[in-house]
Amino acid sequence: MWARTAVTLAAALFAASCGGGGGSSAASEPQPSPTTSAMLLEIPENGTDLYPAGPVLQAGTYGVPSGPWSIVDYTITIPEGWRGHNHHYLSKHEDGEVDGDESDSLVIYPVLVDKIFADPCPGQAGKTVAVGPKVNDLIEALQEQPGPVTSKPVETTIGGLPATRIDLKIPKGADLTSCSLSPGLQIWYSAPSDKYYVLMPGYTARIYVVDVDGERQVFLTQHGPATSDKDLRELQSMLDSIRID
Repeated sequence: MWARTAVTLAAALFAASCGGGGGSSAASEPQPSPTTSAMLLEIPENGTDLYPAGPVLQAGTYGVPSGPWSIVDYTITIPEGWRGHNHHYLSKHEDGEVDGDESDSLVIYPVLVDKIFADPCPGQAGKTVAVGPKVNDLIEALQEQPGPVTSKPVETTIGGLPATRIDLKIPKGADLTSCSLSPGLQIWYSAPSDKYYVLMPGYTARIYVVDVDGERQVFLTQHGPATSDKDLRELQSMLDSIRID
């Protein structure tokens, strides 16, 4: 069991929570083993305010328990400068400030997805599409969803388990003025965690779909157009540090 060194936050919901981003394709760093010295990541629900962010987390390795957003317990190493939101959601701004400008932001969080919106422009005002339980079911559903541009799937690993990554972007020049959450596209609603994911213009979402003994676990990252290469490498280091129990 993780040592119950609780980090209590009074954070607000980041604008993209709704959303998430960042990182490159394959885990290249050694995977840390779970350790009894890992701190338990305890982040209380903190409402739906978009901007002021919660306190910065102490850098270190944290244990994240399973819950409505994750079918697995896992550990993750969090560098300096990251903040926590609503139980499971981590974000960072390059300058450390949340001032309404999210263009340099990074996000990472786990999520369970069993439905996506048939058309992300009307989003919740339209129909949903049920997604089968396998990794490829979600990958194929996202590829077929109109609106975002999707990358080719990339085989990788998360926490030592096989995973597939697909990237989502809004095409340049897309007219989203009629969309329900203009200028964003509402990709899915996660019923287990009661959260929407909204993709905004200029942002890159990377969806990592992990096969956990035949069940599907998603890790979502997102980064803004002004995010530095240094911060993208840091985000990737966090993905590489994940160890699934």
